[in-house]
Amino acid sequence: MCDVSDDNDFFSQMQLLVLEGSSLFEFPMGSTDLLPSGNVHHGPWSPTDCACVLDAWYSEDWLTLVVDQGHADALGAPEWWQRTVADAEDPRFRQLSPGDATRLLRFPAKWLPGTPDGNVMVCQTKTGEATKAEMWDQVAEAALSTVARKTPRFFRRPWSEVRGDSHSDWGTCVYYFWTLDGVVEQQIERYARGMTLAYDRYHPEDEFGFMTTEPLVPAEDWEPFAISMETYQAETNVRPSNRR
Repeated sequence: MCDVSDDNDFFSQMQLLVLEGSSLFEFPMGSTDLLPSGNVHHGPWSPTDCACVLDAWYSEDWLTLVVDQGHADALGAPEWWQRTVADAEDPRFRQLSPGDATRLLRFPAKWLPGTPDGNVMVCQTKTGEATKAEMWDQVAEAALSTVARKTPRFFRRPWSEVRGDSHSDWGTCVYYFWTLDGVVEQQIERYARGMTLAYDRYHPEDEFGFMTTEPLVPAEDWEPFAISMETYQAETNVRPSNRR
């Protein structure tokens, strides 16, 4: 369980991300304060915790999930696009239906960069704007009290051997793992000749490979390969070759 000060920071930064109209994929990665004295990073946070808090705030009518026409044109309109409704203030933006929004908020494995689901924006409603920050904190705290908390960790492990299949010409690989209590939530494979593969619960396998279902244990064996969230984010910020 995170301590109170950690939770207070988590709640306040989540609210700021909402105020900025951030995309879903940005929430688990945390936020950064750009200060003259140096940048201060908050997070990363468990996708499950983020989903729990956003879902609770959405239930209070403090949030809306929004997508713009340019987003759909660039990434491809997903199945839920036909059920969106135009924003009353700006028709370039469309709101997800309540059912689609709730399903998406409760499935954080879909919150992937460069995907229609992951790039959905979370915006504050008029009701949310009129609600005091203390109330946001109280609702978030109550929601989190109902779930088991997990700590995200990140690992990078080079592999010196080639695949040994028809794609051996991709060369050697560096594996990246995003884990919660040792269980892999996301697996990124970056090959020497430029190919990048990405797997998660939403896309666990394809013709090129699959995400491991084995936990990264024993923990002490993986400790030398631990990296920071910033390093993980910077080194995996590449459009996967096996994802739309």
